Amino acid sequence: MADVNGRNFAVTQQEKERKIAPGELGGELQVLTDDVQLAANLNIGEKVFLPKLPEGALIHDAWVSSDTNLDVGARLDLGNSLVLADDGSTLHLADDNSLIDQADLTTLGRVKATGDEAHMIFPLKTLGEMPLELIVKGANITVNPKLGVTVLYSVP
Repeated sequence: MADVNGRNFAVTQQEKERKIAPGELGGELQVLTDDVQLAANLNIGEKVFLPKLPEGALIHDAWVSSDTNLDVGARLDLGNSLVLADDGSTLHLADDNSLIDQADLTTLGRVKATGDEAHMIFPLKTLGEMPLELIVKGANITVNPKLGVTVLYSVP
């Protein structure tokens, strides 16, 4: 198979002219961070609600962390709840693991979204404000850790 050029390759080779749409190449890089100190157990299916990403955010990467090892079998998903437009149409379906799928923090301090535990293909562009949430999977969390989330994104 012959080498091929990406969609924007040719325009990036031109001098003095930029035809790539703003936001696709460039923008302001930002980081969303949040954490929660668990004072009680979290059971399978329970959620930790997190801040919203702004409309039009281009998500580049995500991490979850814990200050202690979680219970054997416990996993965390990082996803989003349902996002509706003003007219009631669906912008994003609720997706428990849209950013991180089955993060195993039983022996690790943090898991990056692009690691073995994740199946998200970045970048992902939000079509509306996207509320994030951590969801407990696999086994209950009884060790009362401090859980952290970091999402790297840019806005045009």
